[in-house]
Amino acid sequence: MKKLFSLLSVLFVFATFTVAQTSLPLHPDLIKGQLDNGFTYYIMKNEMPKDIVSIRLVTKVGSILEEEHERGVAHFVEHMAFNGTENFPGNSLIDYLETKGVTFGRDLNAFVSFEQTVYMMDVRSDDPDMLDSIMLILEDWTGRLVFDPDEVADEIGVISAEYRGRLGANDRMMNETFPVEYMGSMYAERLPIGKLEVIESMERETLVEFYRKWYRPDLMALVVVGDVDTEFIESEIQRRFEFLTTPDDAPERRQEQLPLETGVAAVVATDAEATSTRARLFYRHERENINTVENYRTAVLRSLFTNMMRERLSDYTRLGDPPFNFAFSSYGPSIGNIDVFSNTVVMAPDKVAEAISVAALENRRAQLHGFSETELNTARASIRTNLERAVLERDQQQSRMHSSRLMSRFLNQSPFLSPEQQKELTMMYLDDISLEDLNEAVGSWIRPDDWILSVMAPEIEGIDIPSEEELIAMVKEIMASFPEPLEEGEVPENLIDVIPDPAPIVSTGKNEAMDIHYWTFENGATVYFKKTDFRSDEIQMRASRPGGRSVLDIEDLNNASLATGTVMNSGLGPWTRSQLQRFNADKVMN
Repeated sequence: MKKLFSLLSVLFVFATFTVAQTSLPLHPDLIKGQLDNGFTYYIMKNEMPKDIVSIRLVTKVGSILEEEHERGVAHFVEHMAFNGTENFPGNSLIDYLETKGVTFGRDLNAFVSFEQTVYMMDVRSDDPDMLDSIMLILEDWTGRLVFDPDEVADEIGVISAEYRGRLGANDRMMNETFPVEYMGSMYAERLPIGKLEVIESMERETLVEFYRKWYRPDLMALVVVGDVDTEFIESEIQRRFEFLTTPDDAPERRQEQLPLETGVAAVVATDAEATSTRARLFYRHERENINTVENYRTAVLRSLFTNMMRERLSDYTRLGDPPFNFAFSSYGPSIGNIDVFSNTVVMAPDKVAEAISVAALENRRAQLHGFSETELNTARASIRTNLERAVLERDQQQSRMHSSRLMSRFLNQSPFLSPEQQKELTMMYLDDISLEDLNEAVGSWIRPDDWILSVMAPEIEGIDIPSEEELIAMVKEIMASFPEPLEEGEVPENLIDVIPDPAPIVSTGKNEAMDIHYWTFENGATVYFKKTDFRSDEIQMRASRPGGRSVLDIEDLNNASLATGTVMNSGLGPWTRSQLQRFNADKVMN
């Protein structure tokens, strides 16, 4: 058995700021190792929440590895993990965990995607016998599934019923959109749900062979994050998982490649049971793994870009009749060999064309003109504030969040940094990235003749969703247009020009039982104050006065019910909400 690295040797490798091909450090609290058989593990002590451990068995085994006659096998194997192992026959695994207060679905679950199968448990860590049983379950999942013929036969019925009846609107629409979103690759032909005819004729031997080929130590990692003794957990992993071996005839894991250039394409999927309408306009780019101090600059560049793009789109949501209810921009790893920049918008069913046209227009505007110095400074301030808040709240980070990030670390080699490391690395580049650097990159990221549009919407009588051909023509026209640069309002320097004189305190008091101090002022206002340590960087304030809807006439009730939302989405004095948000970019407040 060998350890892959010394944490101390890389922890502050960037402290000298000698930017070369230097690997990114890992979180200093993380223990990472690899057994001689290739089995990887990540262990981290974290006490949020106390006496709970978040465990993830992560495999690089998904539907992309299936042959044509195996379509649906990865999903089927995942089901069989809960239907009989060497040490937990039949349904005894779930039965045992339920006696320990573990609820299937909430604390115990699994999922299959194109590239991975992940088994998840969030359980108590203060019960040694239970923890021992959990480790035994994990052992069985990695190499001791039994695939009892009777259980396989029963599960054929379960999965077939799931395929026919439990496949929701979202799944049905994704089955239509995925072949276009992943066109040009095997992903379009390997949806995780599989093919019903394969599932209904599933044989035990097919499951056993897929499990034997792919559930092997070099494709697995165990993530353990929580309130645990890390030395004990590491010794248990080293003892329990050394039995795993890779078959001599194990096939090489397929690394599917998607074409980077797609031309223009659109897909529209509708379903009578859909409850929302959303569209995604995205661009494929070659994957750039963020794994060195040098190319961490790319992560900062993308963060600045998506921050500014999100702000532009969010301005539309504050209009009197907005084109969409919600918009989001992101740029990061997708599947296979690609990264994706995308705009996602959620809108009313009758505003599909309007919402997509706005997203496309802002992409085109950014591609032509880039962003302004004011927008860049606002984004820098926002990122800086978020980094500082993360450092202050480092001890409040949940174990589930850490385990999810470590899953991504194993699957995509994503960075796993402490808040302090992330802040220091980001600050290396944040102020050095110029507006010219950013706008040059944006011009290459948004390609007018190379994008994919995906739409999912409900089927509603009287509302016609634009066709794929109509949407392609509309977006092509927008991406060939020449919109003017964005006009932005000034950012206020102060919200209040003249600070009022403070009112004198006329009386003070304290509620000893609740440790609450209070002061009454000459103007009649009373302030109550209680010191807490729930969050290390937060002060909560609330003001109220007697009154409310109970004292209004009935004809004013409807207006009053809208008052709070109106105020929350309005500006202050002469300043719009957008201007206020830019003013607050360097401040931690809600």
